[in-house]
Amino acid sequence: MTVPRSIFRLLSILLVVIGSALAACAMPMEAPVAGDGPAAENQSLRIVTTSNIVADWVRRIGGEHVQVTALLLPGGDPHTFQPGPQDVARVADADLVVMVGMGLEVGWLDQLLEQARADQAIVIEMEQFIDPLPWLPMEGAGDVHGDEEMHADDEDGHGHDADADEDHADAHGHDDDADEDHADSEGHAADDHHEHGSEDPHFWFDPLRVRAAVTGLAQVMGTADPEHAATYADRAARYGLELDELHAWITEQVSMLPPEHRVLVTSHDSFQYFAQLYGFEVVGTIIPSVGTEMEVGAGMLAQLVDTIRDRGVNAIFTETTVMTDKLAAGIAQEAGVAVVVQLYTGSLGGPDSGAETYLDMMRHNVETIVQALSTQ
Repeated sequence: MTVPRSIFRLLSILLVVIGSALAACAMPMEAPVAGDGPAAENQSLRIVTTSNIVADWVRRIGGEHVQVTALLLPGGDPHTFQPGPQDVARVADADLVVMVGMGLEVGWLDQLLEQARADQAIVIEMEQFIDPLPWLPMEGAGDVHGDEEMHADDEDGHGHDADADEDHADAHGHDDDADEDHADSEGHAADDHHEHGSEDPHFWFDPLRVRAAVTGLAQVMGTADPEHAATYADRAARYGLELDELHAWITEQVSMLPPEHRVLVTSHDSFQYFAQLYGFEVVGTIIPSVGTEMEVGAGMLAQLVDTIRDRGVNAIFTETTVMTDKLAAGIAQEAGVAVVVQLYTGSLGGPDSGAETYLDMMRHNVETIVQALSTQ
């Protein structure tokens, strides 16, 4: 019996197909990119910041090459923030964790890093990039910040003059008749020395120090992600020019205020950098502390009222992250102050606030300060 030629052609085609399939199976498969860490192709540098202000700087430096998560939401207080389970997971997955330092995140961040089992090598403190100002504690609400006299309280281990006036030995103690309406209802310890470091963390009110911080941050990011190091450095330099422009603009705006009007009364002691750079004087704070946890006594508030009257202060500045509005209203009524306005201090503002970025926040604050202090 004769086999048709068509059958042979089909068998030949079938053998070719089978051979190709076997060859394909024998070839080793190319391993996919694991995506483990920023060095992997198309993998963004994962950065977690404690402050949303710092997160704004990171975004300006990193652009599309970074994934940035700020633990602090707009309006949150960095002094008293309490992280949740999602924050632990974010820190655990981060390539870099950027903190302000200088006692700003005291307590809660250490606990968070421990829970996330984060490598301490990835934790970056902004303090290392700037020249921080020492925190010189105010004697109490209403006392001039930066008084040259050092006051006794050397049990706190911060080296104060042991021979200072004994009347000030417990400047951070509570008044027995303390007003129940205080800034922190949780009843934290009054001695803020034990809660914070000896340096003032609020350096972001100085655009020139921010420029130094941004430059240092770009270098760290470039070390973690060498492929984009040049891009980070270039973007930091361009942002630095914007910070120089901001500083020049603030200087111009402040120059419209006579020196005798450049006095500040604020919710807490957070404007030292701003005051030093732009020729202001912080004559009093509602919470006489660099932190916001301290309880406020009736005697401290009475002292602040006296200072406001004596210095002719015509505006009290509250803060969006510090709950002192009710206290400020009472102080203003007692002291005869007509203007009580809010500033953005420890956090950026939310959508449509006019303070969504660091540059916008600073411009908003300066315009608010100058307008308020110009009102006579």
